[in-house]
Amino acid sequence: MKKLILLLSVLFVVSCSPEPILYMLTTSVSPVDTGVVIPSTRQYNEGDTATLIATPAAEYVFDKWTGAEGGSETTIVMSSDKTVVANFIKKKYALTVNIEGEGTVTEKIIKAGAATDYNSGTVVELTATGKTGWEFKEWTGDLESTKNPAEITIDASKTIKAVFVKKQFAVNITIEGEGGGTVAEEVVEGLKVDSKYEYGTELKLTANPSSEWVFKEWKGDVTGTENPLQLTIDETKNVTAVFIENFFIYLPFNGSVNDESINNFEIDSNGVELTSDRHGNENSAYLISNGNSGSSGSGAGDLIFSKQNIFTNSLENYTISFWVNFLSNSGSQMVFGLLGGTPDTNGSGGDAFNYKGNTLSNYRSTHTESTGWDVLARSTYGTLDINKWYNVSLIRDGDNLFYYLNGEKVKTITGLNNYDFENNKTRLKIGNNTYNYKNGEWTSYIEQMKGKIDEVIKVSKVSKS
Repeated sequence: MKKLILLLSVLFVVSCSPEPILYMLTTSVSPVDTGVVIPSTRQYNEGDTATLIATPAAEYVFDKWTGAEGGSETTIVMSSDKTVVANFIKKKYALTVNIEGEGTVTEKIIKAGAATDYNSGTVVELTATGKTGWEFKEWTGDLESTKNPAEITIDASKTIKAVFVKKQFAVNITIEGEGGGTVAEEVVEGLKVDSKYEYGTELKLTANPSSEWVFKEWKGDVTGTENPLQLTIDETKNVTAVFIENFFIYLPFNGSVNDESINNFEIDSNGVELTSDRHGNENSAYLISNGNSGSSGSGAGDLIFSKQNIFTNSLENYTISFWVNFLSNSGSQMVFGLLGGTPDTNGSGGDAFNYKGNTLSNYRSTHTESTGWDVLARSTYGTLDINKWYNVSLIRDGDNLFYYLNGEKVKTITGLNNYDFENNKTRLKIGNNTYNYKNGEWTSYIEQMKGKIDEVIKVSKVSKS
């Protein structure tokens, strides 16, 4: 009986024990497919401790839990249903851009990223911009390319160098006046690479004339008569060195009326003023502004003249050249003359240029006190407008005369009389036809010019045209 009662008691206790309490632990990741949580969603008994491990996918790292605390491995006591999210973020890598030379690099994000450190997988466009005088050459380091812009994918820390080099420019030198000379190039400061010069190089050009030639001027990207000439290379330069056969007379009018030929004739002036030349350079031409076109006058008027006789054998070949800009077309204006004879008379003739009614003429004549003037050759250059620069040239070659205007031949005269005037009594006169040279000065003048004149040249023994 006692055994029966004990068995019933045990059965009662067992049948009255409570059911276990279960809680659901729900796990997930954010963003989707950026990692996994172990274990995944499952039930736990009340009071159980759940251990969670967050494992990131490639190129992601664990950031934090939502619904839990701690690192990528954490524990949770199950006292109720729980929802836990493992948050992952992209790995970040540094992009370091270095500069060689002088320039800048801009970074443009093609695919989402940050300003300094970029999310893994970000595509960055790099654009290299050289400073003034510099140009991009190449990328080196973790990006090897000459493309610009160039793209790079950030899948690790990257170090890149943008290489800039100084621009290089050619200096193209030509010679005007075949056989007249050469030009020497000397680097004052900077660098020559092969046949080009780096940006900013200071270059000295020296024009070296050949025998019986002289350097006249620079043309092209640089102008002027300075020799040697120093220039800064900041772009491709095209420079022409102009050589002409040795001057017998050369009046460049660079601030004075001095003769800069090898003869160094004594030149003087009366009433003329410095003015700007055809290039706009100040004090580089002369203004003859009196403009009195009467047949005679008191005093010399505006004039540039030689103080001594200057002509050689007038039967030799020669060139006469000058630049002129007329300010008036009224009256008869004597522009230029190489006139022979005694100083106080009209002389024995010579070459002269006269401007009247927009027409420029040249005449070669002889004169004697008994027979007066005899014009041997006369020709016009055509219409020359006022307030405009013209280059006038006259070339004698044997018994022929060639007339040039602005470098173009406008007329030829053949069969010129083989005439020679008094060489030892020939003077240069510019601006009017003065006479009566007494006591060291001109006392009368006719046919006063009104205009500008520059770069008067006489060359002896020129080559055939």
